[in-house]
Amino acid sequence: MTTENTPINLNICLKIANNDKSIVKKLLSMFISELPTAKTSINKEFEKYDTNAMGALTHKLLGSSAYCGAQQLQKSLNCLSRHIKENNKESIRNELNNMNTCINEIMDYYRDNIINTKELEEINS
Repeated sequence: MTTENTPINLNICLKIANNDKSIVKKLLSMFISELPTAKTSINKEFEKYDTNAMGALTHKLLGSSAYCGAQQLQKSLNCLSRHIKENNKESIRNELNNMNTCINEIMDYYRDNIINTKELEEINS
């Protein structure tokens, strides 16, 4: 069962999708497919230290994480966004590490618990 502490809170997804599990599956599938590219892109922009590009990529990922109930990632992206605006390179680096961890946890959780719909089938059963 998903909770606030799981990398993906399916209850949030279901609420947004009006309890339509097929929409949740599609949303999560799209979200998961974009995560590796988003992670790589944000990290590359940090290497170049392009704060404008980092900010835009962070903002885009923040939106999709909200729809998918990725609350820990949302918190990390909000912090990252704030540090980018403050131009605090060391804080950005630290929060980038946290974001990377959150993304890895989401990918693992999705693979282990959702891709086979085990968790999704338990919701509202």
